[in-house]
Formats: sequence, structure tokens, C-alpha cells
Amino acid sequence: MFRFELDAAAWSRLNELLDAALDRSPVERAAWLESLKPECEALKPYLCDLLSRAAAVETGGFLEALPRLDGAAARELEKVGIGAAGEIVGQYRLIRELGSGGMGTVWLAERVDGLINRPVALKLPHLVATGRAGLGERMAREREILATLDHRNIARLLDAGITADGQPFLALEYVEGIAIDRFCASGDGGQPLDLRARVRLFRQVADAVAYAHGKLIVHRDLKPANVLVTPGGGVKLLDFGIAKLLDEGAAKESRLTALSGRALTLDYASPEQIRGEPLTVASDVYSLGVVLFELLTGERPYHLTRLSRAAIEEAILTGEPRRPSAIALNRELRGDLDTIVLKALKKNPGERYVTVHAFVDDIQRWLSHRPVLAQPDGIGYRLRKFVRRNRAVMGVTVAFTLAVIAGVAVSVWQMFEAQTQRDAALLHQRRAEAFSQFMGVILHDAGGGETQLTSTALLERGVAMLEGQRNMDVEVSAFMWYEVARSFRLFGQTDRERALLERSVAGALKIGDNNLLAASQCALAWSMLERDQARAQQLFASAQRALSGAPRAADYAQLECLRAEARLLQVKGDPAGAIALIERARPKLETTRQRQGFHYALIMDQLAGLYRAVERSKESLAISESLLNSLRDNGRAGSLAE
Repeated sequence: MFRFELDAAAWSRLNELLDAALDRSPVERAAWLESLKPECEALKPYLCDLLSRAAAVETGGFLEALPRLDGAAARELEKVGIGAAGEIVGQYRLIRELGSGGMGTVWLAERVDGLINRPVALKLPHLVATGRAGLGERMAREREILATLDHRNIARLLDAGITADGQPFLALEYVEGIAIDRFCASGDGGQPLDLRARVRLFRQVADAVAYAHGKLIVHRDLKPANVLVTPGGGVKLLDFGIAKLLDEGAAKESRLTALSGRALTLDYASPEQIRGEPLTVASDVYSLGVVLFELLTGERPYHLTRLSRAAIEEAILTGEPRRPSAIALNRELRGDLDTIVLKALKKNPGERYVTVHAFVDDIQRWLSHRPVLAQPDGIGYRLRKFVRRNRAVMGVTVAFTLAVIAGVAVSVWQMFEAQTQRDAALLHQRRAEAFSQFMGVILHDAGGGETQLTSTALLERGVAMLEGQRNMDVEVSAFMWYEVARSFRLFGQTDRERALLERSVAGALKIGDNNLLAASQCALAWSMLERDQARAQQLFASAQRALSGAPRAADYAQLECLRAEARLLQVKGDPAGAIALIERARPKLETTRQRQGFHYALIMDQLAGLYRAVERSKESLAISESLLNSLRDNGRAGSLAE
């Protein structure tokens, strides 16, 4: 056997070549190998070795028809190719086995050459189960996925490669901790965690998943065993082994899906996973709902009369999940937490939280004693929330008095609460859910079919879809044109951005939404600056009038117009004035940072650029570094574009 070590770049190139080779019939491969360019010469020996191994299992649909092994046969299979303590794998010495699953074994290992001065978790596949070529592809996909993820709650990829005898490996951050469900049951000092502590832990998990979704990655195997709690109380999400990339160019699952089948943990699988349908972020929302249910109650959502795969699948597909409060008999579970969990567990993906961010938002609302969006918000419900939120400072007497006079206050409450905050919140929710569902369809299209579409082509398909929605609420459609226009902006399609912003302006005028009108006109003014400064100035002035006429100026509209005004000053040759404008607004920006993270990031990026323009590199660098850290912490690094 030849000696051959690959670094990450060579492994990536080898994976591409292997994909190309496996797309050809065995009789075509020899000629194809001879046609490879000279720079691929060093990879040929290893490529030939992998192809010869693949040929041994490419007869008669062997991989697709591989029988399920149970009992002793499965246990014997798991003993094959998992290594032994002291064995050298690549540049790593195996210390002890950490765990074993259906697709691989994980070892605690150390780097023998000292380049990594801490233990690692070394992931190795069970080679016999599906053949080296298939598992090599799976490991390569996991390496590609992990390399894109940089989040405090996701185990990091440290190294990847292939040994001389064809063993792929991944060296991951070694996480010292215990599974999240066990941690909730035993706590830090042997006492079970209280309900709120469990919810706070879960929020960390959901934040990590939301970050992965921002990278267009669906995990697809979320379960407590894949979440460890560290001694410091933080969580680490593990095992993106069956994750699916939704990004264009990587969405094609090729043989990976065929080899893995429905590689999932059944108890946490979504109905669409059971049915073998294409998966979107909604599937992870469902699995997170199951995880939260279990952390809150210690049980799974469905009551089973018999334990079998068929029974579990039937329950997931047709059964109604139990209310968490019916199992745990905890008063705090009743109401909001019941509603949050059951919304995530809806059979229909369209009825779940449209994004994990929306799921997390409701979790945070519950933690803060604020109304959750998944809960019908009548006067009694809102008043209970108000009393609970202010009980510490109001005192029992005042809280009781408020409760007594609630009936008298109904008309006043409805006038000031329901007609302003409530209606605005509901409209915002309807718009956000519509746009998230729209993007879900777009991402679904990115992963389906044989033809891989570009980002702009997918957005154009979305535009056509919106144009066909003749019954869409005009309050929603006007906002949709604004959001889709912003999406085109991110890909540099300014002509399309302008055309769609014109539609948004027309829609906002029709419904009398001054905030949307101002935001759309300011965005349009920005896009017009390079070609028609006079028109841009007119649009900005009109936007300012609209904003001043709004009953309450919305954050997103104010921030969009702040960006436009600063840009106008810069184009007029006054970058110092633009800097002063944004700096005066910074206290306000900090207060809206969490609610309007996208706009905040764009404005701060703009401010850094303005400081560069006036050769104040120290201030520019400080802002850029702060922004990068903020984006990384919130899972949005790499999302800025102009």
C-alpha cells in the first residue's frame, strides 16, 4: 500500500474528483482518469484505490439494498474498523473510545507531532457497513459543513484528512461534558434543574441551530445525545454527519443520501423525514420541539401503546402530541410553554415557527414574562403578563388591585394597547412569517431538482411566485416587495432592487403605511444615488415627510433612512458630516441592536467605511472588529454585502 497523506485542500479536491468519477460508469473511468490534468497526478493513486473499493460494492444496487443488521450481527459489525487504544491514525494517537454510532466511532486522541496541544475527538467511520468510498464522501461532506461553522455552541473542526490505508478522519474540538437531558435531570450538584434553567439551556441549543440555518445548513439529527453541557454551563452541538447544505452548488446530495438512506434518530424525526420528503428548516424546528418537550417533562411527546418502529412512525405521522403540562403537572408549563412546544410540533411544517429565530424569540418572551406570539393575546392574558412582569416593584396590593379593575379597564386597554402595539405586532408577525415562508420555498427549490439555480434565479422564481398570489393581503405584499428588493441588493442586482422598491412604494401609498413608505423610499434613494442624485434627494425628502407623519416611527424605517441620509452626505462630499450624523444616532442604534440586527450591522459597516474614507483607520478598525465579533456571536458573520 502506498503512503499518502492529504491536507484539507487536497482532500477537498479529491472529493470533487471522486464525485466526478462516480458519476461515470466503471467502463468510462479509465479513459477519464487518463484525461486528468497534470496537477491531479499526485491524487491519481489514491483516487484509483478508492474507485477500486467502490467497484466492489457497485453491483446490483448493493448499497441501496443493504439489509438492516440487528442483535449480534450489528454488534460484530461495529467491531470492524474502529481502531484500538494506542493505534496511530494519520497524525493522531487513539487514547480511548468516546462513543460509537451507526456510521462511525469517536475516539479521544492526541496529535503525535504536537501541532495541536490538546486532546481532540477523532471521528472514524465503520468502513464495512457501506464501503469506503461512500463513507469517504460522507466524511468529506461533514468536513465541508463543519468548516463553515464558527459558533461558540458548535463543536469546531480542527483537522481532516485520510490515512495511508484509506481511512478518512475528522479531528473535532473535544468537548468535556454530559448530554443535556442528563444534565437537566442531575444538575450541577445532583439536584435537577428548575424549569427556567432548562429553558435557558435550550435557548443556547436553538441559537446554534439558527446560526447553522443562517449558513443554509439543516442539521437533521437534533437530539439530546448530540448536545453536551460543559462544566462551565455552556452547550455544544455535535454531529453534523447527516446535515444537508441548502446552498446552491452544494445542495445536490448525490450518492450521500442514497448511501445513508434515512439516516436519522426516529424519536426526534419530523413527519416529513418519516415520509422521506425534502427537508427545510422546519424539520429542525420540529426536532427542537421534541428536544424541548423532553427537557421539560422527561418524556417524549407521544403516548405509545407498543414499542416498535412502526408504532413510533405512526404516532409522529398521525398522533397528537401531549401537552407538556399534562405530563409534568407543573403550573409553569401551562399556557405559554404548552403553546410554544405544541406550535413547534405541528404536523404541517407551515404551521410551525417559520424560523428557529422566531422559536427563540418566543422562548425569550416567556423568560421575560412577556406575551408570546404563539399565544392568543386577549385582555386577560396580557394583563396577567403585565402583573407578573411588574409584581416585584408593584407589590401584592397593587397587583391585586389591577386584577380587580381589569374589567373596568378593558375599553381603555384595548384602545391604547390593542390598536397600537397589538395590531402593529400582529401585522409585523404576519409580514415576517410570510417572508420566512417565502424564503423557505426558495431554499426548498435550491435543494430540489437536477438543475442548480443561481441565487438571483431563485429570487426571480420567487418574484414570479409572488406575482401569481392574487389574493395576498396588500399589507403583506407591499412589505414582501421591500424585503425581496433588499435580497436583490445583497447580490448586487440594483436594477431589480429599484424595480421592486417602486412596487413597495406604490403598495405602501395604497395602504397608508408611512413606515413602509419611508423605508422603501430611503432604500430607493440609496439605489438611485449613482445615476440620479436629484431624484434620490426628492425620494429622501418624501421619506422624511412620511416618517414624521407616522403614528409611531418604526425602528427599521428610521434606520433605513439614517443610512440613506449618511450616504447622501458622503456623495455630496461631506463624509465628516455623515460620520457625525451616525455618531449622534449611536445611542439609539445600541437600543435597537437586538431587534434590528441586520440594519444595525449595515449602518456600523457604513460608519467603518466612512472613517476609512477620512483616513481615520484606528476608529474604522475598532468598529469593524467590534462588528465582526457581534456578528459572530449572533451567527451572522459573512452575511454583509452591498
